[in-house]
Amino acid sequence: MQLKNVYIYIVRIYCFIILWICACPVFSQSLSAFKEGTKWGFKNQSGIVIPAQYDSVMGFDAANRVCLVASKNAFNTVVNPLTGEEQADYDFYFINVQNRKIGILPEDFPDTVYTFKNQEELADNYLEHAPVFKILFNHKIYLISRQGKQLSKGFDNIYESTLRHFYITETYSEKNGQPLRIRGLIDSTGHVIASCRYRSIKINPEDSTVYCCSSASSGNLNDDIFELHGKLLYTNKRHIEYATRTRVVLKEYEPEEFYSFEDYDGKRLKTITGHGFYYLKHQKALVIQDEDWYILDMLTFKKTKVDKEQYFKNLVTLYYEPN
Repeated sequence: MQLKNVYIYIVRIYCFIILWICACPVFSQSLSAFKEGTKWGFKNQSGIVIPAQYDSVMGFDAANRVCLVASKNAFNTVVNPLTGEEQADYDFYFINVQNRKIGILPEDFPDTVYTFKNQEELADNYLEHAPVFKILFNHKIYLISRQGKQLSKGFDNIYESTLRHFYITETYSEKNGQPLRIRGLIDSTGHVIASCRYRSIKINPEDSTVYCCSSASSGNLNDDIFELHGKLLYTNKRHIEYATRTRVVLKEYEPEEFYSFEDYDGKRLKTITGHGFYYLKHQKALVIQDEDWYILDMLTFKKTKVDKEQYFKNLVTLYYEPN
């Protein structure tokens, strides 16, 4: 508990320093922060837009729609766990250019619009150029539009996927005493592509397909393939290793580990023995078979053996060698 208190205190001090440093002359071309006494507000060339009333401000995003501000809490103090000294506590929350706190209508409290303090952990997120940002409420993360519209229900985590403007959702639970993390996929409008019930979500950007493995969440659920609008294209009780719009690679384990290449109608096109499959690009994949590595052409099924040591060295050179 003591370490947790130290962590929370350090995070708050760090965020306050960030806010203080960023509370300097210009945050955008049209809105700038100004200080009056000990308080901060915003103005443009025409005059004051938001009166000086905040103890710290981080500044509006590039579109002048969202700003993280902080006010001292008149009723609470925090204790520095390192020195034991009592210090002022700050409430961090988001406002829009009309100086209104941004709020949501969470599913657990459907009759009340909530605004939020304690948003300092998400300080960097709203300054990014994505059309959405995240808000923390009651230990859940919500996706919010720049206009302040709630786009998603609450999840334990939301983060951008490998495809821009698509977001992985996560919920945490336990199964047989072990931690379980299940995932889904939504787009930047909050539209659900895949419900949050899968162990893994992968996207094939070359073919605009989303393939989902459900093995960890329930043994009775299928693996599924969706297109990027959420339409179910294919489902199978076997594990989907990779997918395109027309064919699927299934991982098999009996009588030995191998990969089955099939079309959506279940016609088997080819089987390749191996225990590792890694899609590269342009319909090429790396297949690991015992001690041998192959580059597989997924259109012709031609295999070309590669020197795995040299191949690994090339990968290290490509990704890690300094310029």
